[in-house]
Amino acid sequence: MLREPILWFIVVGAFLFAAESYFTTEREVLVVDDGVRNRLASLWQAQMGSPATEQQLGSLIDSWVREEVMLREALRLNLDRDDTIIRRRLVQKLEFLAEDINGEIPDSETLEGFYRLNIEKYSEPRRYSFSQIYFSEQALATEQLLTLDSLSDWKNLGEVTMLNSQYFARSKRDISNILGGEFADVVDEFLLSEWAGPFKSSFGYHLVRLERVDEPAAVPIASIEMKVLADYQENQKRQKLKDYFESLLEQTNIEHR
Repeated sequence: MLREPILWFIVVGAFLFAAESYFTTEREVLVVDDGVRNRLASLWQAQMGSPATEQQLGSLIDSWVREEVMLREALRLNLDRDDTIIRRRLVQKLEFLAEDINGEIPDSETLEGFYRLNIEKYSEPRRYSFSQIYFSEQALATEQLLTLDSLSDWKNLGEVTMLNSQYFARSKRDISNILGGEFADVVDEFLLSEWAGPFKSSFGYHLVRLERVDEPAAVPIASIEMKVLADYQENQKRQKLKDYFESLLEQTNIEHR
């Protein structure tokens, strides 16, 4: 059969057909146009502060081509599927697009309304001014309290410490940072113009006299307008993202199996 011309004709024909099919397979097109060049040039100038030279731009284009070719092959092989990092990055990018407010600036009435609605956030906290006498032992502090009202020179009483004898206009957070949370939790038990205690702090025990309480007061919007604006825009972003997610949820049937 190997001597039959017709057999060899069929074999050679099949080989030529396969070779032609292999070499004429349509190749994927990767376009490097002015849009790509301009984008790469803009990124370079933004990062480096100066325009890219022709050689630098050529290197950028080579890097972009390599990245794009590798990316397309990775996508063709479905390497993006079930990848936690890629999933999170795509979700983050979608969230960024969804919450974009295009720098919208609210009018003064809208901003004022937002400020009023969140007035507690823009108010100074209650502040306390008080005097204190420090003791390392509770018993010593209790004993001193019994005679303290009859003594005027209280600053010479108690034990030597690095703490101040008086603190002025301190919030509970300030007091917590200085004397500890346990002490800050009981500041409302201090007696105005009278010595009370002992109260435990991070250092020991204290006799305390409350001198003054400044009630919370709202900071005028004119003083913090930029902060209120930033908070308003952040709130708008969160709301837009929430609305967008809910719209997607309405288009989705979730089945728990």
